[in-house]
Amino acid sequence: MSGNVGFVFGIVIGVIGMVVLGVAYPLYNKTLKEEREKIAPEIIRLTDELMK
Repeated sequence: MSGNVGFVFGIVIGVIGMVVLGVAYPLYNKTLKEEREKIAPEIIRLTDELMK
């Protein structure tokens, strides 16, 4: 019986982990896109400076 409880507990923890990942991944992509847009002009400016 205790083996079944551990099995079910593991499944519940796994499902919770998948839910967290399902929320975190889109949030990560949104943050990454915003940061890239924010620093892109500085990268272009530095690249132009090096090309001179």
